[in-house]
Amino acid sequence: MNLKTYKEQIPAAARFIMERLQASGYEAYLVGGAVRDLILGRQPGDYDITTNALPEETEAVFRDFGTLEIGKTHGTIGVIVDHKAYEVTTYRVDGEYTDHRRPDAVTFTRSLEQDLERRDFRINAVAMDLDGNLRGVPGYEEDFARRQICAVGNPVQRFEEDALRILRGVRFAAQLGYEIEANTGRAIHEKKHLLRQISPERIRVEIEKTLTAPNPLPVLREYRDVFAEVIPELRETFDFNQQNPFHCYDVYEHILHVVGNVPPEPVLRLAALLHDIGKPRCFVVKENWGHFYGHEQVSAEMAEAILKRLRYDRKTVKDVTELVASHGYVFNRTEKYVRRRLNQLGEEQLMRLIDLERGDVLSQAEHVRKERAAAIDAFRELVQTVAEKEGVLKRKDLAIDGWDVLELGVPRGPEVGRVLDEILDRVLEGDLENRREALLEAAEEWKKKHIIWYIG
Repeated sequence: MNLKTYKEQIPAAARFIMERLQASGYEAYLVGGAVRDLILGRQPGDYDITTNALPEETEAVFRDFGTLEIGKTHGTIGVIVDHKAYEVTTYRVDGEYTDHRRPDAVTFTRSLEQDLERRDFRINAVAMDLDGNLRGVPGYEEDFARRQICAVGNPVQRFEEDALRILRGVRFAAQLGYEIEANTGRAIHEKKHLLRQISPERIRVEIEKTLTAPNPLPVLREYRDVFAEVIPELRETFDFNQQNPFHCYDVYEHILHVVGNVPPEPVLRLAALLHDIGKPRCFVVKENWGHFYGHEQVSAEMAEAILKRLRYDRKTVKDVTELVASHGYVFNRTEKYVRRRLNQLGEEQLMRLIDLERGDVLSQAEHVRKERAAAIDAFRELVQTVAEKEGVLKRKDLAIDGWDVLELGVPRGPEVGRVLDEILDRVLEGDLENRREALLEAAEEWKKKHIIWYIG
């Protein structure tokens, strides 16, 4: 991409902010991830601007616009243009990082070079002016050419300042398909214990971005000790021999292949990472074969604890643990079974389970992959056919509801739900037509069978 192309990629709102700062006598550059992405031909997620204007001066320049004090003590002001806030940060030099998370204090500077030198990795320590000219720390061009992640200056110092940079470096490597430069990689291994100082929420974001990268396997393999620092349960799977002819990898290597064999969607990749995490705790040898009885439920319980520890929302915890608990079962290729599973899981979640199962079998021994994958593909087609033809039937889709059941004399309470659930099962299995008269008759039969006498 040439200078003209870089220049054309700067969006109008960011260009307006930079031009207005320059017209007021200040310097202004795009900086950081936006510049990195433009160099790589990627669409930036946001556009951060750096300037030698002090925070108060930035506010004065944009006094007729809305501004936000996003982090004024650290030099950042949000300038609102077209209902969107753009971060404008004063050049600064960071002080000590006693908590390994953020600087205790910052000193504003008039030097762009000093500002760039405080940043994490050389590919992020690059600034772009309005004409597309680039200014960066020494070595940044080499890193883009070699496709490598290299810390700015001393990597040990960079990670001691902010330990989250450890996971960020690994994540950038996964997202960009870059290698991690040798000294930077050694420092990542050496300083991984500092991740204990980082909040679960910040760790969660980096893990998820890494997992959903196009190819996370190389970093998950090379930096497995780093991931075990934040998910200690993973250590139990390292080099664990499954002693089973249907598996050609140890437990952790199998997990990695499953991660790589499912679509890069957060719930699926998390389920893949955690689906067999309980295997070592269930291992028994029987007739010279390794077995893992009940590992699905044990893994689901461990997954739930891990996700809650990482402060995941309730729906993600539910969806991931449901997939982990449900994996490994043979699919029954009948429409009756499909209807039941669609009702239990819903179409989206059942399709995820199919993706997880397919990723699982493709990560097993080579002699079983083809046949098992073909069976799963056939089941997927059946699910799609049933879902398109009939939709996913839920309790709310029945031709009767709870009020109808109450009018039959069934007592108010859990019995009403039991009646409707049993009727739904019969409809799903094809034993009962979803017509009001037929369902009322079935409900009456249930009442006579289960409720001998009820006085309202």
